[in-house]
Amino acid sequence: MNNQFDVYRDEIIKYEPLKQTMVYDCEKWSNWLKQVNYSLENELKEVHLTFNGQISRANLIKYAENLNNDKSAKHSIQFFLACMMWGYGGDLDKKNSDFRGPYRVKQILNSSEEVKENIHEAFCSISNGNIEIAFKKLSKIKGLSISFLSKFLYFASRGCKIEKYALIFDVRVAKGIIQLISSRKDLVNIVSITPSIEYEHFDEYLNFAHELGKRYECEAENIELFLFEQANREEI
Repeated sequence: MNNQFDVYRDEIIKYEPLKQTMVYDCEKWSNWLKQVNYSLENELKEVHLTFNGQISRANLIKYAENLNNDKSAKHSIQFFLACMMWGYGGDLDKKNSDFRGPYRVKQILNSSEEVKENIHEAFCSISNGNIEIAFKKLSKIKGLSISFLSKFLYFASRGCKIEKYALIFDVRVAKGIIQLISSRKDLVNIVSITPSIEYEHFDEYLNFAHELGKRYECEAENIELFLFEQANREEI
């Protein structure tokens, strides 16, 4: 697949992923999180005080860096909420927000009594340098898809300064990969594309992106954002 990427090298290295910023509606999140089995009112308030309506990748990485010095269960949940608010947020012109986010996160947090524990243990595993264990801890949480599981892993491992940090692996990234390797790009939109939920496949994706990043002298997250942005491009 490297040859397909080489054509876009100059474009890839110009990306600035850490500046990617999402906005969220705190009131909507507050209304839904009141329905969680355990109170998250204070956690949400603290998250909102930190970000004040908009969250950048750089913000979340710094947040994870601070959490790495603390590792408390409470702050792990706050970090999880912030990752979900970023992931379901819209861009700065308030377009593309996924308003299902607060409802879906409520469902995730209500899915079992072990959710908070799994989230905390996942962050601690990443802090210890083990993305695979964290992946498997988060995979146990009902309703947490690979798209959002990988967002948590990305921001956490980036903040914990893991050399081969995790990357976001959502539907648009998967579609971007198919766009690049398909000889019939006009047929891509007629099939349902979903990223694999197997850790071995996730690790292959990380290896590829990090190796290509080193080759292009850019961050692996540049490769991920390129795939995300190019997913709906008609000609690639």
